Amino acid sequence: MSSGFGIVGEMCSLRKRLFSPSSSVTTLDGDELIVHPSKPERVFVLPRNTDEIYIAGDGLPEAMEWLCSSGTLTEAFDERNFEPFDTRRAAE
Repeated sequence: MSSGFGIVGEMCSLRKRLFSPSSSVTTLDGDELIVHPSKPERVFVLPRNTDEIYIAGDGLPEAMEWLCSSGTLTEAFDERNFEPFDTRRAAE
């Protein structure tokens, strides 16, 4: 009985090759946001739980709106108050 791991591994490898070289960040849940040099304005999303590739929008504001309101990666929410992890305050 095959576990299918080979197919999953091949799909992950293919996704990485399609978006390499690229710049990426990872969400707290493990989803990747990718910007590829051939389309630097476009933000792609590689979800942690599927082999889908989503387009979150053009630029950070559109991508953040998509992440918060699309309901694709997490339940949609209205609050848009973001706090940095680095809580150090700038020198006054």
